[in-house]
Amino acid sequence: MVIKKGASVYTVAEAPSLWTVKKEIGKVSFEVKVPKDICPTFEELQAYALQNDIFGGKE
Repeated sequence: MVIKKGASVYTVAEAPSLWTVKKEIGKVSFEVKVPKDICPTFEELQAYALQNDIFGGKE
């Protein structure tokens, strides 16, 4: 799964209790783990990422 925010592209992996959202920039990457109690569905996670500054500021 993928979330696009502006020029940024994040890959998403689903686990039973959380989402792992990852961005790679060259040889560096960062991950944000989002509990499913905050975002139970991918659609909610996508909306959360688009509104949250930790995912690259404003869209």
